[in-house]
Amino acid sequence: KGRALKIAQEGVREFGCIGVKMYPPMGFQAWGNEGLPFWIPGKPPKKKYLWRASLGKELDARLRKFYEWCLAEDVPILTHSNATVLSRYDYYDRPNPVHWGRLLEKSGIPGIKNLRVLMGHFGGFGDEHPDPKDEKEELENKLIRARVAEIARLCLKFPNIYADLSYHEGILEGATRVRYARQLKALVTGPGDPLKKKLCYGSDWVMLARQPDNEYYRDTMESVISRDVGMSKTETLDVMGHNALRFLGVTSDGQQRERLANFYKSQKMSEPEWFNEAREVDS
Repeated sequence: KGRALKIAQEGVREFGCIGVKMYPPMGFQAWGNEGLPFWIPGKPPKKKYLWRASLGKELDARLRKFYEWCLAEDVPILTHSNATVLSRYDYYDRPNPVHWGRLLEKSGIPGIKNLRVLMGHFGGFGDEHPDPKDEKEELENKLIRARVAEIARLCLKFPNIYADLSYHEGILEGATRVRYARQLKALVTGPGDPLKKKLCYGSDWVMLARQPDNEYYRDTMESVISRDVGMSKTETLDVMGHNALRFLGVTSDGQQRERLANFYKSQKMSEPEWFNEAREVDS
């Protein structure tokens, strides 16, 4: 109905929402939707608007307004960046981070290089098949590695692009943990060292709650980062929380802190401890 942007704006401006979640697996790309098919060939969609040849172009126009608002009011975006939980099997490429790269590098939107985006699940990092049994699994591994590499590139190139380590449940199993830690250590060593300032712990608790031993996830991830990967105490604190505060824009004065402070005041709430401590992260 065209109300999505208004609803998001109300949530951020009036109801204490700290940002907006985007879910490209529903069928859209971060940018470059013009000309994309939105129906399965030979299977007419029940919703007639999906037939419109102009739908992709209209999507980009609305996304542009959304991004312009996020830039104007410093609103962070969390996006699903793994090819999972797709609304349709042929939407596999819609969450691909290359579309975010196209937005940041080629859209021409004023100030777009400063957009705050957190790449949820880090493109599927750690989900590779350890011993691919067929061409399908080999292709899946190749695509995961490509998504991770593109996200790492964007994190290193743009000031406000981050990636989270959410629902990487494999670390709860011994052999997978060893493989995960080895891959992560290789990623943040040498030229990738600055990524330590761009990775954020995450849980995706709704999904994680289904996993056995999920109560150990946070401590296990911290152990992987500090002991297995070998990050320093400061680097571990960054990944386990400080980087997320930087991404959210709450470590220094600005529109985000002002919005949240006004919300707490309007609700007669004390400012939470984490909100006050965020100022000290980069002081």
